[in-house]
Amino acid sequence: MIRTLFWTFFRIAAVTPGGGLVMLPILQQEFEERRKWVSPEDMVDIVAMVQSTPGIIAVNMAVMLGYRVAGFAGALAASFGAVLPSFLIILAVAALFHTLGGSGAVAAAFGGVRAAVCALILLSCAKMARKILKGPFEMAIALASFAALVFGGANAAALIVAAALLGLAVFLPPWRTARRRAAPPESEDPRP
Repeated sequence: MIRTLFWTFFRIAAVTPGGGLVMLPILQQEFEERRKWVSPEDMVDIVAMVQSTPGIIAVNMAVMLGYRVAGFAGALAASFGAVLPSFLIILAVAALFHTLGGSGAVAAAFGGVRAAVCALILLSCAKMARKILKGPFEMAIALASFAALVFGGANAAALIVAAALLGLAVFLPPWRTARRRAAPPESEDPRP
């Protein structure tokens, strides 16, 4: 299992330039659909946690999925697998930088890579939207957050905290939980 986690993340990280958001559709396919190591709901929760914590998304995702599948050793193996390809590629690019730096072919290749990266990020957004945006509250939060980020220059971390607090206020009001505790069990008849 540990070896499988390492090689899974190594293989995915080696072919997904751009980081964690680009890796997301491939990770969903691998962990959720192919291997059935996590449920679709778990994957959505993991992505939400990963994006709201500091650090590199790809490594955070490796830690969360690796730990979920095989504990601490799984988190280490997955993280190492996610980081090693980038380290090796950057090392090679740094060694060849002066030779390749001004090449038109390299610039053209990176133009194509950037376009493919955009497509992978959009695919991740579409898949997550289908799973998360199930009602008017979620739609309103998503649209308002998008507008605040794009047009208002909002701080992403503050936006996440505000959305969490709003979710608590809407779905967990104190009078609902107090009423639920005070209500008699459904099997008992409250009448004398």
